[in-house]
Amino acid sequence: MSEQVLYRNPLISQEIGDSKALLHSRHTMSKDEGRILLMCLERMNRDGESANGEYWFNASDYCEIFDISRREAVRDIKAAIDNLAERWVHIKDGDHEVSMRWIGKKMKNVKQGKYGVVFWPEILPYLHDLSDQLAAPLPWLAAMSNINNQRILRWINEARSNDLQCLEMTLDDIRYGLDIREVKSYSIYNNLKRRIVEPAIENINLGTGIELTFEEIKESRKVVGLKFYWEK
Repeated sequence: MSEQVLYRNPLISQEIGDSKALLHSRHTMSKDEGRILLMCLERMNRDGESANGEYWFNASDYCEIFDISRREAVRDIKAAIDNLAERWVHIKDGDHEVSMRWIGKKMKNVKQGKYGVVFWPEILPYLHDLSDQLAAPLPWLAAMSNINNQRILRWINEARSNDLQCLEMTLDDIRYGLDIREVKSYSIYNNLKRRIVEPAIENINLGTGIELTFEEIKESRKVVGLKFYWEK
């Protein structure tokens, strides 16, 4: 592989660290729950961590970002916050395990069209890690159909922001970054390409306008990595 274009994104190792339990929990979230979390993470990334874990957002912003009507937004926000209030996260530290809800309080101001949540204090450090990993415009992340596509988009956008023309990654790096090393079917390259890489590229191209393509990196006849290119 060429050292000039090889790029090791620090997000790969960071996001599979202390926040792993949260990332696993996000895999089971609905689209609207994920949108609420993204908006809170964006606010945390922009304004800094709230001392009491309280984050507010406007229904009008939700409408604009996700391109839906106000009626749909209000309906989706209410349902998503209700569901988040019932979700548990289980975080292990050696033999010690702590279980907590995502949020401990939900709030709304109907006249102002504002909705808010208060995250549990113990979960805030993990959320702060996730907020640092946004690394792409919120509308772009919102356009991704699943978390794997969001992660790949973040890697691409991080490389673009570092003025790189392409991004080379080994298959092991990709599996590690997507936290799928233990999924046996993805040890087979064709499954990884067909089920994750190709759908992610299609989603990114449609959702962001980035013209993303890839080519295979081979050693002898074996595919060992991928090289991603973009036009925008």
